[in-house]
Amino acid sequence: MNINKHGYVVIDDFLKDELYNELYDLTETLSYEYSSKETWPEGLYKNTQQKVETGNVLISKEWFSNYLPSYRFAIHPKSNNTTKTPKPIIKFQDELLSFMTNDLNIDIDGNPDGWVGDTTTRRHRARFQPGYRNGFSFWSRLYKWKPESSILWHNDDIWNYGISYYLNKEWKSDWGGELLLKDGMWIKPKTNRVIIIKTPLEHKTCLITPGAPDRMTIQSFIKL
Repeated sequence: MNINKHGYVVIDDFLKDELYNELYDLTETLSYEYSSKETWPEGLYKNTQQKVETGNVLISKEWFSNYLPSYRFAIHPKSNNTTKTPKPIIKFQDELLSFMTNDLNIDIDGNPDGWVGDTTTRRHRARFQPGYRNGFSFWSRLYKWKPESSILWHNDDIWNYGISYYLNKEWKSDWGGELLLKDGMWIKPKTNRVIIIKTPLEHKTCLITPGAPDRMTIQSFIKL
């Protein structure tokens, strides 16, 4: 499997049920802040084109990890705006990194053997492993898009990869909220579906219809 010539790949049934359920349960325990077209957060977004077009969105705190070159080790939090990363998010990030390096053959950190090592070693104890030529950053946040919300056309230009993971247990076709890509492809939200987009592919999120439930996603970005 590879990212297609247009710059994206769609994977269904991405996670095992156990981790999917952990992530879904996490959505009920987090605190969120409201954002809208007028209050869309600055910081990580200030140099991007990503903007709310209509409606409101609930967003969690951000989880931001810096992976150092030559060490299988992550530093977080990066700033006062980040919080301790929940274990289900750590496992989710590990699954993404493993899939991207081993299944999509994306050279994320310069390790010729792919993404290896266990979570505890990687995140809590610096262990020298030759072959990692570059550090990289991994950012994740959980979103609850409200009915009548949408996002303008944009590309994730300060990142190398943008990832959307769909958490709703059900999503009907007439609820909207599709991801529209510049090549004309429409991708509907679907339980346990992940979409990986390579910058600079432009994309937008279509309007969520009135009466639909919140559209729940984990948005992640990787900066090499």
